[in-house]
Amino acid sequence: MKTLKIEATTAAEASAIYCKLRDDSGEGASTFPDGKWNGNRISYNGRVWNADEKAIYPPKEESHDVWQGSCA
Repeated sequence: MKTLKIEATTAAEASAIYCKLRDDSGEGASTFPDGKWNGNRISYNGRVWNADEKAIYPPKEESHDVWQGSCA
C-alpha cells in the first residue's frame, strides 16, 4: 500500500504537514494514503500511531499540551 513519507521534527509537525497535504488533495479516506514519520503511521484523521498501534499524537485529553494541527 502507498504511504506518504513525512519529513518533520515532531509528531505535531508531521501531523500538520500530513493534514495539509490531505486537505489540499481533496481525496477521501478511502483513497488518500496513510503517512509515515519516523517509523510511525499517520492516519487520515491526523493521529500519529507507533508500531504497537498506540496513538502518540494528539496528546491525551488530560494532557495540558495544545494540539496545533488542523485535524480533529
